[in-house]
Amino acid sequence: MIDFRKSSYSGGANTDCVEVGVGERDEFEGQA
Repeated sequence: MIDFRKSSYSGGANTDCVEVGVGERDEFEGQA
């Protein structure tokens, strides 16, 4: 799911995941 959401906020077509990615984005960037 991490890679899935990561791709979503990076420019994925999944708008639902993008909204979640916005809040989780900071955590993903820190981990990545």
